[in-house]
Amino acid sequence: MKILLSNWINVVGIIVTAYLYTFFWTFSKPSDFEGNRLMIWLFGSLFTIFGYGMMSWLLFVFAIVALDMLLIFPNRRKLTEKLLIEWLLIISPFIYWAFKYDYWLWIMLAASFLLTQLLRKRKIERIT
Repeated sequence: MKILLSNWINVVGIIVTAYLYTFFWTFSKPSDFEGNRLMIWLFGSLFTIFGYGMMSWLLFVFAIVALDMLLIFPNRRKLTEKLLIEWLLIISPFIYWAFKYDYWLWIMLAASFLLTQLLRKRKIERIT
């Protein structure tokens, strides 16, 4: 159970990355909403993460939990390889969508997920 709870690292990493991406995206373009950029960033990020991306969030968390149960629970040997396989399986459709729809947030989220998987490895090793 503690292994499943270690997924909070992935969720926090994704949220932080989405906030930083939308911050730079919001403040990098000229806009008619000069005075409201901070509010657009704060509330737009929340909408992007929890409103627009809710189905993606649910599928993301379900995929992590399912792959943890299939790969990590039975045997924790070769943990790094298993976490990288998990990462590759989960991000593959998002990378495809990033190039298909020119939505580069997915690339940043994939990189963040890789980093958090490696951080999570340390946490799992301490659990076992």
